[in-house]
Amino acid sequence: MKKKSASRVDLDWYVIPISSLKKIGIVAISIVVLALLVYFIFLYYQSPKTKAQRFLKEADKKVEEIAQLPNFSFYKIKFQDLKEKLQEAQKLFLEKNYPETIEIASGVLENALKILGSAKESASGSVEEIIDLEGKVQIQRKDQGIWEDAKPRMSLYPGDFVKTFPNGSVRIMTKNNSIIVLPPNSLHEVAEPIITKSGESVEKITMKAGSVDITTQNQKAQVVTLQANAELDKYSAAYIVTEQEKTEIQTRMGGATVVAGEKQYEVGALEKLKLEKGKEAEKIEILPSPKHIEPVINKAFLFNPNLKVTLTWEKLEGAVSYVVQVSQSIFFIEPNEKKLAKNYINISGFEPADYYWRVKAIDKAGNESPWSNPTKFRVLTSDEMERLDKIPPILNIKADTPLGNKCIISGQTEPGCTVIIEGETITPGPDGSFTTTVSLKYVGENIVSVQAVDPAGNETTKKLRIFVRE
Repeated sequence: MKKKSASRVDLDWYVIPISSLKKIGIVAISIVVLALLVYFIFLYYQSPKTKAQRFLKEADKKVEEIAQLPNFSFYKIKFQDLKEKLQEAQKLFLEKNYPETIEIASGVLENALKILGSAKESASGSVEEIIDLEGKVQIQRKDQGIWEDAKPRMSLYPGDFVKTFPNGSVRIMTKNNSIIVLPPNSLHEVAEPIITKSGESVEKITMKAGSVDITTQNQKAQVVTLQANAELDKYSAAYIVTEQEKTEIQTRMGGATVVAGEKQYEVGALEKLKLEKGKEAEKIEILPSPKHIEPVINKAFLFNPNLKVTLTWEKLEGAVSYVVQVSQSIFFIEPNEKKLAKNYINISGFEPADYYWRVKAIDKAGNESPWSNPTKFRVLTSDEMERLDKIPPILNIKADTPLGNKCIISGQTEPGCTVIIEGETITPGPDGSFTTTVSLKYVGENIVSVQAVDPAGNETTKKLRIFVRE
């Protein structure tokens, strides 16, 4: 018998260089090291100490966001409570009691997020908002006995109070775009709009003391004083002074219906109604505000110790004298004031700064016109003069559909600019936005000129074509 031959196995041999083995080893070791690193990082971030640190940091951040809310006064007590709890959590962290630190800090974070969410939702319930202010102005929230310093962009709610001090003044915009200016020594209560039987919304401006300058837009406004209720028509402007036994309503545009006791009075444009306890009501005609001629808005003067600036305005028929005020405050707090018979004045003693001026006329009976709209001019050093830009400002404008002969014009320009619409000066908001109402003169086509003037005196002018139907 033949022996079976043993089966032969053929082997293929591969030669692997030692350098490749080293590379493979390095890669394998790197993967192991990376995996271990990821594992330890995971353990680190899941450690009680690290979790406690994260919660403390995030909770502290959100609690501080509450302090920056425009309506912070509403949440001040809750804010203080959260701060105390956060301090307790920080103390526990230093004692290495991490579980309790996490529990308290996470609770603070949750409550802070709820407050921030609630504040965002409640902002829509405000009826007024502070645009800008100067000097000491405070607010008191409804049902709270604490007075807080007011701030720009602060929302105001029904039941809040706004108080200006002897050196303070504030400009407020209502929900329906009416503008309220409270001069020094005034007290205003914020109120819900009144809904009439016909369903019309009428803004309610309650004055407890002092005075108010109000300009309405496309809705009426009722000003409530100690002596009377004055309902301003749409697109009207009035200055109202209220004292314990006396109220004066001066209407410079539009009109108002005034109710005092059982009597009712109609006050038209450029009329003043005087109401005083124990006396008959008196209604008189007043002069219009003088229009400014020189200097033009934002005109720059080079400073020198002997600088004189000449202010000129139109001469009004029926005026026997004028009162001029110059101030570094747009609210004319503690202004320099002069009374004179001429329609111009030379003023000196300026330092480098921005200045505002305005003028009113007085007739032979002693009745005063409304103040003119302020005009700003600048006194600059030589270095500031050289840095003035020469580029005209951006100006975007639009007009709503006219209601009768009234039309709302709104737009956007650069911050710091002044806007002039048909000779009337408008002060835009801090972001350069503006809204105002103009009276259209003609049935058919009207051309409305809108001009923006920047702080360097550069101008941009645009025109709107607005059609009024018969």
